[in-house]
Amino acid sequence: MRASRWNLVAFGLAAVAALAAGVFLVWSVHDRADARAEVHRTRAELVRAESAHASDAHALEVARPVVHAVSPQLVDLGKTSNVVGALDARAAAAVKAAVYAGLAGDIGGYNAAVGTLSSANPLADKASEQLRAEINTIVVALDPIRG
Repeated sequence: MRASRWNLVAFGLAAVAALAAGVFLVWSVHDRADARAEVHRTRAELVRAESAHASDAHALEVARPVVHAVSPQLVDLGKTSNVVGALDARAAAAVKAAVYAGLAGDIGGYNAAVGTLSSANPLADKASEQLRAEINTIVVALDPIRG
């Protein structure tokens, strides 16, 4: 009887070992399937990223010469905006002078300030129109890269 008890114990241990091996097999197959799915997702993301990168690189190649061509116009735009700013400052000073002369009752000073303002307005209008035209030219030149 002793031999059969050892046989039963050995059979029990073998059954537990087989069950453990089966659980380990199922667990490893599940992990392998998860790993394959993760690899698949990662590859799909990589393909999307490479496509986006290629698209961005193409857009950059298209934009680079356009922006380079507009660079001198940006310098001119800065010069024109400085002219507009100076004429606006001159007009603001004339308005202040007219107000102060009017408050002081200085008719001659008031008339001189209004004359200065009147002469500055056409120049400011012309410079503002030139600035608007320069901005429009730049905007039209940049149209191909606005997407």
